[in-house]
Amino acid sequence: KSNNMKKLITLLLVLVTLSSYSQTKKEIQDYHDTIVNYVEGNSHIQNITKYKKDILIYVDGDKQPYLMVELNKIVNELNNLINTIDIKIVDTKCNMLVYLGTVKDYSKITKDILNRSNVNGYGVIYSDLQYNITYSEAFVNLGKVKDIKRQKHILREEITQAMGLTNDTYQYFNSIFYQGYSSITEYSNLDKEVIKLFYN
Repeated sequence: KSNNMKKLITLLLVLVTLSSYSQTKKEIQDYHDTIVNYVEGNSHIQNITKYKKDILIYVDGDKQPYLMVELNKIVNELNNLINTIDIKIVDTKCNMLVYLGTVKDYSKITKDILNRSNVNGYGVIYSDLQYNITYSEAFVNLGKVKDIKRQKHILREEITQAMGLTNDTYQYFNSIFYQGYSSITEYSNLDKEVIKLFYN
């Protein structure tokens, strides 16, 4: 009797594990599709763009030491998740610009930030006809956002979105892609799976 009971409990555990796994797989795929098929603030499906070559990040502006440490942390995490390309911080020619500073200073080197003086952060992507990202920019508005944790959050969010994961949603408050106010400075487990699915 107790042997049958053990078998039944084992079977139930296996079933529960399998169903939660398949649900998670679907959840990952659904969230991936939501994040990469749309652009923040736009309801039209877009063509999926991503980097096919190594990402070379150049940092300009007010390079606060704590943000440079955070940038290195983000790059290391992304390199651990992605096995198709490498991400490096460089001093010369780049294909991603990270700008830390005020809208006024950032406006001197880009046309895309004009009329966006109230933004916390901003990203822009340029791609070729095959939807490969050739260049992108990620901006953190240090003139407006004074809270350090929030600055770190925006840095992580804008870099990730500049890699082609372009959408925000209200679905998961612990996600880097959460559309509401957030100071989260870690990728959630779901975020990590979405990044891996997208790039690997």
